[in-house]
Amino acid sequence: MIFEFLNQTGFLLGAILVSISCLIYTLAERHTDRPQNTIFIMMLVTLALSAGVEIGELAARQLVPGTQTSRLMIEFCNFTYYLLHGVSPLLLLYYTLFATRNFQRIRTRFYVVYLIPVALVVGMLITNPWFHMMYHLDDQMNYTRGWGVYYLYLIAPFYMLKAAHLFVFRWSGIKGRRGRIILFSAIVTIPGIIIQLIIPELKTEIFFECVFCMGLMISLEYDEDRMDTASGIYNRSALIQDTESYFETSKKFFVICVRVTNPETVRRVVGSTLNEEVYRMIADYLISVHPRYMTYKVSPSAFVLLSMRANEGQVRFLAQMISWKLEEGWEYEGRKLPIHGVVLYANAPDYIKSAEDILLVSEAPIPQKENGAILTSTDLTNVLRSANLEAALHRGLSEHNFRVFYQPVYAADGRRICSAESLIRLRDSEYGEILPGEFIPAAERNGMIEQIGEYTLEQVCDFLESGIPAKLGIRYINVNLSVVQCMDPDFVTRVKDIVSRYQVDPAWINFEITETVAALDYATLDDVIRELKSEGFLFSMEGYGTGYANLYSIFSLEFDMIKMDRKLLWEALKSGDGWIILDNSVRMVHELSHEAVVVGVENEEQFEKIRTLGVDWYQGNYFSPPLEREKLEQMAAAAEAGSEVEGDSR
Repeated sequence: MIFEFLNQTGFLLGAILVSISCLIYTLAERHTDRPQNTIFIMMLVTLALSAGVEIGELAARQLVPGTQTSRLMIEFCNFTYYLLHGVSPLLLLYYTLFATRNFQRIRTRFYVVYLIPVALVVGMLITNPWFHMMYHLDDQMNYTRGWGVYYLYLIAPFYMLKAAHLFVFRWSGIKGRRGRIILFSAIVTIPGIIIQLIIPELKTEIFFECVFCMGLMISLEYDEDRMDTASGIYNRSALIQDTESYFETSKKFFVICVRVTNPETVRRVVGSTLNEEVYRMIADYLISVHPRYMTYKVSPSAFVLLSMRANEGQVRFLAQMISWKLEEGWEYEGRKLPIHGVVLYANAPDYIKSAEDILLVSEAPIPQKENGAILTSTDLTNVLRSANLEAALHRGLSEHNFRVFYQPVYAADGRRICSAESLIRLRDSEYGEILPGEFIPAAERNGMIEQIGEYTLEQVCDFLESGIPAKLGIRYINVNLSVVQCMDPDFVTRVKDIVSRYQVDPAWINFEITETVAALDYATLDDVIRELKSEGFLFSMEGYGTGYANLYSIFSLEFDMIKMDRKLLWEALKSGDGWIILDNSVRMVHELSHEAVVVGVENEEQFEKIRTLGVDWYQGNYFSPPLEREKLEQMAAAAEAGSEVEGDSR
């Protein structure tokens, strides 16, 4: 009898073994903080109990047959089994809703609609002693299925199909390994359910449902590939997967980004070995005030928290708590750690439009703020603009979106072009025209200014190599230098290599250095100028008179010409004092044996007035706006011929 009992309960014992094993693993790995984890544990417990009561019924029939106790046990086991089995499809559907991040998309009536069929099953079970809609036990305790059992088998596929629909059509994470495991588990499970439907004596259904749960555990509950092992929270890939799902729901949620603003200082103080421990401490604090399953480490010094709360006040309070902790700081082995940071929060999708935006916020340069500062949606606009600008710079180089324009510089008679200033422009495929005043500082911050500067010099050299500028009487082309380029120890070598590669005479290139740059490091800049001038390059100071009062640089550095800033010209035309300053500036430049260039001439009145000062060269939109290479060629040729072409504004 014992062996026959064990033979009949083999699948049920296997189901208990599989479900308990999955339960132990889930609890041991602490996969318990997400709503889907809780539902998954409920599914495992339901299956284990279902198998247990099935074994209890068989035991009552075979070990204590024909007694009142046996009948009560059988009644209890059948009632419990169908109650648990009636709830199982609903649990699967709810699990799918949370696993696929569709829980926010579903309205309240959805939950009510899918509760009704299960409520009917419960009602039939409660009234079963009188109406026998689920099952019937006669006096000999022979079991007969009622039509309610077939109703249960009929509604279960609808729950399963809805779950499958959510997995396949409402969740991008189903692709790849996850999808294959879930599909294989479902294919294996369905025959087991059908077999028991046809042959009730074969208790295969629960076992194969446990196999399906094991597939869910491997594909969805096992998320080590989504974890950052150093901090114990979710990683960058998990953030991308989750936020893509949230954006698909079109529901509002909040993003809180916590940035450590001095990571290098922290690393130097604590050392590389303990650096990860510091960020583990920060992560531990964050998950103490926010659910772990919505906390992510996206870079070595940035964390992101997602919140489904629609109440901005609650999110602001959470951001304030984190800010207070940043101000309070952390201690390690009795010493306070020098951790400085800022907190930024904004809602999606109003301000943050995609997962990429979140990553940009976590990596982009941020405004200099005091420790613990909270940045809101207003600040986010600037941060995202800065980040998008950096992306545009990378695209500019890879997609060849940078273009070099040339603004002619005219001789004293105002008719002859003697040189031209090269001006870099950026037209991005996503953001359109981006002004140099915006992308040049960004390029200097992220180090791309060197690549942009080399690109500009190469374009200028290519133009000069064509021989067209020399034929048209253009003596040289001005190339602007930034402070970052000048301070680079390899700058001179790279300039020589480029010019040599294009076989261009160095005397055809005039490097322009702003007064700001000239004021930074005389020694380094003097070495750069001397070395390049020895090769034949020309140098000029651009923007003289912008307020740095750097007269020393004019006579200490070997400039060939001085370009007066446009503001100096405009002030001279507005007031007598301004005119005196401009007049004396031009006279001083000449007495120092430099050529004087006035920039910003916008109309004939300005030109006629300042030409009395004896300026050597003029530049401005009155003569010509910045032109592309082909247009400059046409304009220069026409000027040589003594006629006007389109683009000559006079």
